[in-house]
Amino acid sequence: VLSVGSALRRLGIMRGEPVGLLCENSAEWVVSEQACHAYGLVSVPLWDTVGESYVERLIVDSAVVAVVCTPRWSAALLRLARDGKAKALRLIVQVGPLHYDELVLKETLPPDCA
Repeated sequence: VLSVGSALRRLGIMRGEPVGLLCENSAEWVVSEQACHAYGLVSVPLWDTVGESYVERLIVDSAVVAVVCTPRWSAALLRLARDGKAKALRLIVQVGPLHYDELVLKETLPPDCA
């Protein structure tokens, strides 16, 4: 919990900023949520069962600055950041390995996105 929270803070996420959690119920979800609470970040649950358009709306409306996600959502989040739809989104943290398509999309992001 402390490692995840301090890593988010070192990556520029400030106290009080919203962090989206887009994972299935898992240990990663619990650790990420507790890390947010421990470091004064606002955890925003983004349920992956409601569909991509609803998740996109939640990300935009809640102005999350970071999202912790599973590989299933990485490409969609990278496209949101690349296309400028999620203006506040600065950081995507994927729990699990990156695949080739996600690495290619990452290269198309503006320089201020990690």
